[in-house]
Formats: sequence, C-alpha cells, structure tokens
Amino acid sequence: MKMILSFFTGAVVGAAAALMFAPSSGEKLRGQIRAEADARSQKFHADWQKGMDEMRTRMDKMQSDISQMRHKDEPAA
Repeated sequence: MKMILSFFTGAVVGAAAALMFAPSSGEKLRGQIRAEADARSQKFHADWQKGMDEMRTRMDKMQSDISQMRHKDEPAA
C-alpha cells in the first residue's frame, strides 16, 4: 500500500512540475492538446473506415467463392 501511495505522490508531483516548467502557456497547451486529439480522432475514423471496407470486400469474396463451390457441385439439370 505504501508503494502505491508513493507512486501516485510521485506522479502528481511530476505532473505539477511538468506544468510549471512547460514552455507553453495553459491556453496554448490546451489548444495543442485539442488539435492533437482531433488529428488522432480523424486518423482513427479513417483507419476504422478502411478496415470496414476491407472486411466487406473479403466477406463479398468469401460469399462469391462459397456460391461458386455450391454451383460447381450441383448436377447439371
């Protein structure tokens, strides 16, 4: 328990020191954080969309392959 308390105390002191010695003003820093969050959000959305498109393409191909295999095994009428 003492080790956990020491860890959190160190983390809080470190964060406070980082904010005090940060070269940017608070408003500028918040703007940078907001811009970075927006950029990461847009990248995540683009990557998600790309993954979904790839998944749909693969599913369509699998369905087509299964359909071809079924028709191949059916006797000619």
